[in-house]
Amino acid sequence: SAMGKHHSSLDQRVPRHPVGLASLKQAVAEATVPVVAIGGIKLEHLPLLLATGVQAAAVISAVTSAADCSKAAQAFQQGFAAMTPSA
Repeated sequence: SAMGKHHSSLDQRVPRHPVGLASLKQAVAEATVPVVAIGGIKLEHLPLLLATGVQAAAVISAVTSAADCSKAAQAFQQGFAAMTPSA
C-alpha cells in the first residue's frame, strides 16, 4: 500500500498536501500489507520515515534530478539497508 506524499513533490499523481509522519505511522500500525512511503523523499528523510515502521520508500526526483543518478540510488539503498533490521 502506498502512502504519501510526505514532502513537497513534483509528481502530481500524489495528494497535494503532505500527510505527515504521524499519519504514516498510524497507517503502518493498521495495515495488513507492507506500506510504501512516496512523495518528495530525500536521503535525509530516511531516518524519520523508517522510524515509522514503513517497509519501503518510493524515490523518484531525488534520484532522477541528481547529478549522478546511480550514485544517488546507491546512497538510498545503503541508507535503507543501514537503518532497517536484517531479515
